Amino acid sequence: MDYSFTEQEDALRQEIRDFAEKELPPDWINFYQFSEVDWEFNKAITKKLAAKKWIARNWPEEYGGAGASAFENMVFADETAYWGIPCATGMAVSIMGPMIMHFGTEEQKKKFLPPVVAGEEEGVFFLGYSEPDAGTDLANVRTRAVRSGDEYIINGSKIWSSFAHRARWGWMLVSTNPEKKHKGMSLMIVDLKQPGVTIRPLIGMGGWHVVNEVFLDDVRCPVTNLIGEEDRGWYLVMAALDYERAMVANPGTSRRILDELVAYCKETSYNGKPLSKDPIVRQKLANLAIDVDIIRMICYKNAWAGTQGLLAPHEASIAKIFSSESSQRFGNTAMEILGFYSALRPGSKWAKMHGLLNQMYNTSFVIKFAGGTNEIQRNIVAWMGLGLPKEPKK
Repeated sequence: MDYSFTEQEDALRQEIRDFAEKELPPDWINFYQFSEVDWEFNKAITKKLAAKKWIARNWPEEYGGAGASAFENMVFADETAYWGIPCATGMAVSIMGPMIMHFGTEEQKKKFLPPVVAGEEEGVFFLGYSEPDAGTDLANVRTRAVRSGDEYIINGSKIWSSFAHRARWGWMLVSTNPEKKHKGMSLMIVDLKQPGVTIRPLIGMGGWHVVNEVFLDDVRCPVTNLIGEEDRGWYLVMAALDYERAMVANPGTSRRILDELVAYCKETSYNGKPLSKDPIVRQKLANLAIDVDIIRMICYKNAWAGTQGLLAPHEASIAKIFSSESSQRFGNTAMEILGFYSALRPGSKWAKMHGLLNQMYNTSFVIKFAGGTNEIQRNIVAWMGLGLPKEPKK
């Protein structure tokens, strides 16, 4: 099997490296920064990506993309992730944008897609799926949307809402017909800059503010912001979740962390010899290197399958399962190698690798739940990939 890349793809990687060296700080290896200063930096870099027409490269040209193939886009995503190049509208590029292209009206395409490609704040979305009393049962959504003329009146709350405090719009699953349960749900785009929307931060392990609670009290949403048909939102969200699960898997981040960890082991001595000479450490690093290669092969295989029209829904679940569990293995192994230094946060003069591993370890637990728990993903692989029967209902 030929794993080499074309001259065009290699040239793209080099162009991304040149961009990273020019635009990012010399010590920028931190992939989990969410402070106010970093958000402003994130927005500035996003505008520069837009100027190079690098945002949404795989979108059709009519929507502002470059018409790049899924495989070329994977090369781009791999390399930008390696360098930690941020993109404020990245979630909309990967999830909301493709859904709007496939299921949105022409009015919605004209309104919501251009700001995403331009890297503007109007193009920043958050996912409004999970709710406080639903756990991981998405079908238990109770946020209610009642139609009143040309609007819906929404009441309820969402939780674990990543970047809701930064977003302009909420990509929200709501109940429009409670009697039908999941068959009575609708998907709509909600304006967050209006009365009745309250966003409260949820501070995670390590002090990171990523997720939020979102409360909606008589919030108005025009009927023109409904995606697809009323009461058909469940089926649209099931399609959108494939985009989200595929987005979780990216070999670039793992490659960079492994490279940094290997460099640390070469530079750091214990009992008079470099950590890189310790056979136990070497074995741990080798196991991580195997994980990186597996993630890379899964992602590139899926990207190739996408260009051939062969990508099945359960393939996104496979990528999500392995990459999220690998992230936790990375965190555990790195914490073992760094010892007590691994507990130090960015900003500490004693922190190794700029405190990156503290953040990675704390966020690695969440990734196994984001986009659907891995237990559910294994069921999807069993049903759709292996053709096994579903569990009987109790």
